[in-house]
Amino acid sequence: MLNRARWSGLRAAQILLGLLLALLPPSLPIVMAIDKTLERRFGPRIRAKGVYRDAVRSIRGMVVTCLGVDWLVMALMVPVPWSQRMWALPFLTLLMPSKQADSEAAR
Repeated sequence: MLNRARWSGLRAAQILLGLLLALLPPSLPIVMAIDKTLERRFGPRIRAKGVYRDAVRSIRGMVVTCLGVDWLVMALMVPVPWSQRMWALPFLTLLMPSKQADSEAAR
């Protein structure tokens, strides 16, 4: 009989973050970044799409909305010897479906 264990993306992200933290020197502070990104997508096959505020195209007096999918990315910020800036090592990416897509999927 086959073992049909359920795969969990959140558990995989937890394991990956643990491995990344184990590689960091203990003297470094732990810095994390969270980014919400809009991917402009449309078409009948894109199921989690919605209308979102486009932070790149919007300005103070004018809000621009765009059709697409919304992603949430969490990353560990680490210094690398060949760069003056810290680099982001993503360990979790989540699709954030719109309210309309959730209601259509009965969630």
